[in-house]
Amino acid sequence: MDIMESDVVKEHIGQAMNSLKQAAVEAAKLRFSNDGFQLSPTGEFAEEIRSMNICLDVLIRQTRSHQAHTARNHNAALPISQLPDELLIKIFQQILKDREGYYEKLSRLSLVCLHWADLVRCTPSLWFFICTSYPLNIGSMILKNSSKHPLEVWHNEDRGSIYGAAISPVDAKTRIDRIGVHVSRWQRVKLTIRNGSSDKYLPAYLEKLSAPILETLEIDGGANWGDGDAHELFEGGAQRLRHLSLSRIATTWESKLLSGLSNLRTLKLDQNVLSPSVPQIRRLLMVCPNLVKLDLHCGRRKVREKEDRHVLETTMIELLSCISFHLFIDPDVTRFILEHVRAPACTDFRLVIMNSPENTVVGSPLVMSTLDAIGGHFPDLDIEISESSLWFRSQDAAFFYVNIPEDRSPLSTLAWLLHHSHQQPRSLPTSLVITANGEGPFVEQALNMLSSSITSLKLNISTLPHFAIHFLTHPHQMDGALDWPLPSLQRLSFKHCRAFDLWILVQMVESRLGCSVPDESPQLRDPSKLPVELLELQLSRQVEWDPTSPAVKRLEELVRSVWQA
Repeated sequence: MDIMESDVVKEHIGQAMNSLKQAAVEAAKLRFSNDGFQLSPTGEFAEEIRSMNICLDVLIRQTRSHQAHTARNHNAALPISQLPDELLIKIFQQILKDREGYYEKLSRLSLVCLHWADLVRCTPSLWFFICTSYPLNIGSMILKNSSKHPLEVWHNEDRGSIYGAAISPVDAKTRIDRIGVHVSRWQRVKLTIRNGSSDKYLPAYLEKLSAPILETLEIDGGANWGDGDAHELFEGGAQRLRHLSLSRIATTWESKLLSGLSNLRTLKLDQNVLSPSVPQIRRLLMVCPNLVKLDLHCGRRKVREKEDRHVLETTMIELLSCISFHLFIDPDVTRFILEHVRAPACTDFRLVIMNSPENTVVGSPLVMSTLDAIGGHFPDLDIEISESSLWFRSQDAAFFYVNIPEDRSPLSTLAWLLHHSHQQPRSLPTSLVITANGEGPFVEQALNMLSSSITSLKLNISTLPHFAIHFLTHPHQMDGALDWPLPSLQRLSFKHCRAFDLWILVQMVESRLGCSVPDESPQLRDPSKLPVELLELQLSRQVEWDPTSPAVKRLEELVRSVWQA
């Protein structure tokens, strides 16, 4: 039976269903109820209809099975050279996803057969990628075969890169001019300058251009982009931009490139010479309502711009789609973003607090704004602290990072944050990670600060300080009575732990809580792998210490093997 026969079967099914409906209507009688009336077949008609329904179900199942079998046989018998051109192009595009060796792979595909060769040559969408370092004859062929299709343009002067040979000063301008003629087709542009021949020419060249369909623009200006002068990019505008990344390049914040970007999704401005003022960043964010990621890494402003305080105070910018903020900018701009930008979907927030006199005060406005910004997530946050930074990690995958200036201790900032949190309807963090490189009061202060709240402690310490050993193994005077420190502790992790510290761990467990060491622990199965990279103890006050327990015996054997080694 072929496809035509299955169509005949479907026609018979349709006729049978129509006959069935007609029989049901004629055989039914009106039955009134509280819910209205309905058709209800009775007697011999009801039995006949049930039989017809059974036959109809069997017929439908057989037809569907036949159609699936026929389709499988038909597709399996079709040679790859006879696949539809649209499907072949999709396969080619998947193979050519990586830009490395793009046209070498495309050339090999065209050698399979004459049909594929014609398809490759006559499909403009396969010729969209062009790099200025390609030889002139290849570049000309790409521009010709791509016809009117949008282009992805790469310019990189690194020798030995995936883009081809390095560009010589002689033909750099010629190649750029040749591609610039087609600027109306530029859809994605990636420019990387490494103190080459075009770092003086490109900035002035890009000023004159208008890119009506440009969606992605990435520029890494190197060290000498335009001699540090601010340049207007794409003076004619690029209103369809969705992704903009400018690194080490000076551009004016009043640039037409940064105005009217209602379609912008990601914005990255990294190490730019000119930092934005508060009014400038306000204007920028207000025209980007669909922003998803914001990454600003700029220096401090030398000249303060006059600001209309009333306008700033009454401004609230809604970035409902934004999930990521990375900020390393002027403190005033940082504070404005924290206080006047609402991004309820944000799950990735990183903030570096610049060194400044006003930020040496623990309760500075910027620190207060930081706490308020992350306050809604504070009950679910875990804290990681080192001698230079604070990390806030949320259990629901949100991520917050605060880098502390050198002249202020992270502990003082953390102490202020925790003190402020006591005044808010939120609980303290329950997890602490301490990272330290040596001895000193840092670990002691950090442990004392959170001793009443944490249930999970992780120490990334190469040498366990004496205080930490004493702190974990002896009761302390707390609220007028002796009690164990970290009373809520349930999980303790040591990373980069020395062999001697394992003996300390056993002492700690013997002196206070119960211990449960997983059987799958590789350190306990093979003590020769010491020093231990990571050892975790699950602690519980309900478990009594039993010297005969398997966990204790394994720990004792481990310690003995360490001393023998």
